[in-house]
Amino acid sequence: PLPLAREASAEDAVRRSLAAEGACGGQQQGSAAEKRRVLVVARKRPLFEHEAARGEFDALSMSPGVAAVHVCHMAPDLKGMFMRHHEFGVGLALGESSTNGELCASAIVPLLEHVAAGGGA
Repeated sequence: PLPLAREASAEDAVRRSLAAEGACGGQQQGSAAEKRRVLVVARKRPLFEHEAARGEFDALSMSPGVAAVHVCHMAPDLKGMFMRHHEFGVGLALGESSTNGELCASAIVPLLEHVAAGGGA
């Protein structure tokens, strides 16, 4: 299972993502915003109290660069249950305790600065 601890900061996640992209042979010219054509940002919301009261469970966990969905399935014999974990790579994964400020600083502000400097969105 993935650890449930969230990123130390959203800026650290963006830096790691940019470093990983550079190591994979991405374009190396211009600003960080020009290097990346698309940044997929996933932000997890917390489980609401009424959902927990109904016995629902948290089926999503976030770790650096990964959003994981945990799906419960019934075994073919209809007696047992098992979990499947589906991981999706994302440029930035923000946990349930992330703030609007972290989201804006890590995803929205760089885009606005890029556009203000004459780049395209």
